Amino acid sequence: MYEFQIGRLSPEFVKHFNTYFSDRNFGIGMLSTRLPQMRTIPVAKSIRPQHHVGTFDKVRTLLRRAEAPFAILECICRKKRPSRAGPAG
Repeated sequence: MYEFQIGRLSPEFVKHFNTYFSDRNFGIGMLSTRLPQMRTIPVAKSIRPQHHVGTFDKVRTLLRRAEAPFAILECICRKKRPSRAGPAG
């Protein structure tokens, strides 16, 4: 649900979001549900992370093969994060 708030990002929204998610009660509530919302499933083996960057052609092929409908959204985590770029020059 959070990801679909990208059109509503304002300094006030980001402030409230950060306050809400940093509250201890939120974490306790999130972790104490009958079906935990964030959990690790042990598989008894190591998993080596792999990070791939797709080329334009690879992404285009994946999209052509995908069953419609599908959506592409901007990353809200990057949009929420304040810009760290300094003044140009």
